[in-house]
Amino acid sequence: MKQVVRQVKERNKIELQLQNIQYELWRLDDSEYRKLRQNSLDIKDDSNFFRELYFSELLSEDKLNLAELFITLTSLFGDSSDLFDQDRGSFYFPILLVIKKEINTFFYFIRIFDYRGWICYQTSKLFENEADVDKNRIQNEPFEQEFSRQEINNFWSYIYRYLTEYFHSIKLNTNVEPFLKRIDSNFILYGFITIINILRKDMNVKNYIGRESSISIQLVFMLGHHKI
Repeated sequence: MKQVVRQVKERNKIELQLQNIQYELWRLDDSEYRKLRQNSLDIKDDSNFFRELYFSELLSEDKLNLAELFITLTSLFGDSSDLFDQDRGSFYFPILLVIKKEINTFFYFIRIFDYRGWICYQTSKLFENEADVDKNRIQNEPFEQEFSRQEINNFWSYIYRYLTEYFHSIKLNTNVEPFLKRIDSNFILYGFITIINILRKDMNVKNYIGRESSISIQLVFMLGHHKI
């Protein structure tokens, strides 16, 4: 694991400070993610917390749709991984999470991805050696001294707000190439299209919509300019 971490340290990173804990977020490529995945154990989600987060999102005027979240994540972490479910998803961002506390530094990784139109946030603990991972466990309760349940919930709540505020801070000044992405399992089409693109028919939406009786469309529109 150290070799992979050293390689990652040569890159830019995002640093966050929350309640006396310093977090570093490093984007992983697919090869690095696969190596670290062998040395990891998934942390069980707090279903009540995420349920409340999703419900609060539905009521929020500032909530991001899939297109806006995808633009935000690519702006922060680069292109999406190809590891997403090709039928049920459209993006996947594996990220190394370094947690710096006074007692020690701990290594985890997180994943932000979509599944059937829902946004998923997952947390895993990294071990130094694969032999340290209990293969009989699919998920584990949090390691309270390292990254407690409350700290995990606080972290994801902060990340959710961070992504939302980041998008609204860049949307007037960020150049975005038009794109369309689809989630076949739920008939969802989303992306960024300028009005001129539509008038010129540069993006063939009809071919996809025409073969489905019901489809959800989430688009970010802008007249004539490739800005959000």
